[in-house]
Amino acid sequence: MSSPGKPKAQMISFAKIANHANLRCDAKYRLFWGEIGDTLYPTSKVACFPMKLSTVGHRVEKLKKGELDSEYELIELEDVEPRTGNILTSTMVTKIKSDKLLFGDADVLTTRLRPYLGKTIQNDRSRPMAGTTEWIPLKVRQDRMHPLLLKYYLLAPVYVDNANRLLSGKEHPRVAESDILSLKVPFFDEKTRAALVSRIEKLEQTIASEQKKVKSDQLIINEMLCREFGYPLAEHLKRERMRYYTKELGAISAGSTLRSSSRYHHPDYELLKGFFLSVPHVRVKKYIAIPIKLGATAKMGDFVENGEAYYVHPGATKKQGVILLEDCYQVSGEYYDTNRRRAGLIRRDIIINRSGEALGKVAYWDSTEPAVASDFTMRVRVNADANSRFMWYFFRSVMFQAQMYREIMGASVNNVFPSQVEKMLIVECDRKRQDAIASKITAELDKVRTARTKMEMDRGRIQTVVDMAVAGKSVP
Repeated sequence: MSSPGKPKAQMISFAKIANHANLRCDAKYRLFWGEIGDTLYPTSKVACFPMKLSTVGHRVEKLKKGELDSEYELIELEDVEPRTGNILTSTMVTKIKSDKLLFGDADVLTTRLRPYLGKTIQNDRSRPMAGTTEWIPLKVRQDRMHPLLLKYYLLAPVYVDNANRLLSGKEHPRVAESDILSLKVPFFDEKTRAALVSRIEKLEQTIASEQKKVKSDQLIINEMLCREFGYPLAEHLKRERMRYYTKELGAISAGSTLRSSSRYHHPDYELLKGFFLSVPHVRVKKYIAIPIKLGATAKMGDFVENGEAYYVHPGATKKQGVILLEDCYQVSGEYYDTNRRRAGLIRRDIIINRSGEALGKVAYWDSTEPAVASDFTMRVRVNADANSRFMWYFFRSVMFQAQMYREIMGASVNNVFPSQVEKMLIVECDRKRQDAIASKITAELDKVRTARTKMEMDRGRIQTVVDMAVAGKSVP
């Protein structure tokens, strides 16, 4: 099946539409089903049946926002590498800002939401895992299907490259679970299935061994910056996990505003405060070229296909990397011209999410394409005294994130505002030292990226193995 591009002319009968689970007539949706004929692998030599026959119903539980009864491992959509099923990072939490899905006895979880289509993971029931309610949990009938096979069916390029055609809904388009379960997939006999799974497991073990040698970008940034400036990272992480502590009532007067929240007076900030008292430091404002600005508001009518500019929203910045154009929405030239002066982006701008689930996430705009920051983000443009990448890395470090966490305001909707960010502290160092630090961190992250590329090639071999088995060929 071809990748989404210009729509193909195609005739389809109303009778065929009526025979489908969803009575939708839009062209993209019908093109998806018309090209594959309900079958994920149209040329399969193995008998194919609807995916729903490989799953069983199960109880789906949610964790309610607020304090949790125990610690859970949070797996959000941005924590998962697209097309691989590899969980890049996770967060242990004892408190959540919104309801989460408890993975429970699900075997496989796939996503329904744009721009995260193509992310599917296998659940590890030995770990107390949870994540956004945008995950679709699937429990597999082990006598008909293996969770590993189902995972790779949903990671297959033929599905990932075309899943956006299944989206429905105007404001927040999603893929319906019923559409996923309607897809016909190969059902192998027990002997073939066991051999295929065994081969995949060996390849995954090789990849897992390589993965253990690779640190996350966040850990690299924290370790290198904390070592450079002498910040006690291990002690910070230990204090960060504290759920209960006591303070004198007089501690409320410590800040510029009388705030009594447990977050504002958390012990990890005492460590940070002591650190900044011991090193030369300045406020972020010193390194800012123009005042930090909130992004521009957009309505659904402002978003267009093949637009003339990009709209950088929180979903495009959650990964905290260099922002990818394909993760951004597109807007008209008229919208861009209206908002470019106040919220337009230029190369090397830094974007900080100021609200919602992704609050505090920091990304880097490294493109010359016309773009506008969204209203849930803040645009930071540094002056000639600062290296933009150094600032980006420091904003991602625990030394800055702890300050962000402390300053969060709002009961139902959490926010951090530009004036707060400008007052936050940063270690003072000259441009030459910043350049050197940024170069070292960038070089280390590039090494990690090279290692991940090799692992991606190894994961590609898994899809090759699955494709060969589906085509009736012997698995190498």
